[in-house]
Amino acid sequence: MTHATFMYGSNLDPQRLHARAPAWDGTYRIAKLPQYELRFHKRSERYRVAANVVPHQTRCVWGILVYLCDRDLARMDSCEGCYREPPHYRRLSATVHLSDRLIDCHLIDCHLLEKEQRSAYLYIASSVWHVEGLQPTIDYMAHVISGAVWCGLPSAYINAIAQLGLPSSVRSHRSPDS
Repeated sequence: MTHATFMYGSNLDPQRLHARAPAWDGTYRIAKLPQYELRFHKRSERYRVAANVVPHQTRCVWGILVYLCDRDLARMDSCEGCYREPPHYRRLSATVHLSDRLIDCHLIDCHLLEKEQRSAYLYIASSVWHVEGLQPTIDYMAHVISGAVWCGLPSAYINAIAQLGLPSSVRSHRSPDS
C-alpha cells in the first residue's frame, strides 16, 4: 500500500528524502497546502529550529506530494519524532491542491495533467516544541532552499522562504504565500 504524503521544509531535499524513505521512487507532484503558513519555530537539537506549518486563513505552503510505502511511512514517522514522548511532530491528514504538472525527477519530464485535490498525510510539530525568535542554521536552510529549487517550487515562494530564515533585523516583512 502507498500513502500520499505532503513534504515541505528540509524534506524537499531529494537526498534527505531518499535517506528517510529509501523505497521512494523519486516521483512527485508539486502541491499546495491551503490555509497554512510555513514557520521556522519547531525547536531542533541539531538545527536550532526547523520548519513547521500552522493554520492561517489566507496563506498557503508549497511543497511536494510523494507516495510512500508502509515501511517508508513508518521510517518517516520515526525520523520526524512521532514515536517520542512528547512527539516532535504528529502525522495528520489534510487536503492538498496538486499542480498541473507531474514531475519525474529521474527523467526530468513534465506531463500536463488536470488540476486536482488529494487527501495526504503531513507532519505538524507538537506545540510543546514551538519556540519563537530563533533562526535555522545555514545547513538547515541549505536543505530547504536547494530542495525547493530542485522541486521547481515558485521562485517568489523560494525567495520568501529564504527571507524567513534570516534574522528579523535584516529580513523584509514578506511571507511565503505566493
